[in-house]
Amino acid sequence: MIVLSNNQGDANNVSGALSYVALGKPVVIPYEHKAVQVDNAALQKFLGTYTIPYSGEVEISYKDGKYYRGRKGGRTMELLPESATKLYCTGYVDEQFEFELDAGGRVKKAYLIQGGIKKPLTKK
Repeated sequence: MIVLSNNQGDANNVSGALSYVALGKPVVIPYEHKAVQVDNAALQKFLGTYTIPYSGEVEISYKDGKYYRGRKGGRTMELLPESATKLYCTGYVDEQFEFELDAGGRVKKAYLIQGGIKKPLTKK
């Protein structure tokens, strides 16, 4: 799938999502995110460094009462809770982190949702 852009737009994410649609794979439709109040202790279990398949690593951190996501050589962006198991980036990037918990409340699975594609993450 080739997507051309003359304004340095997000052609990679667009082509990825279009490829998923063409192949019949699920795509997460964009929507407006709303921050909610979540107990700080519930979010602490999400802190750490995660490996993104074929894309390097991303770190979820906590500093001065706020959550952040950072990548080596990239911007650090604030994360806000959308639910007790989902965080989203503020600013120009539509990225979300979604977590599945086991019966004991521990992280069982983690995902990065970016450009409509839900990518599994592996915690280091």
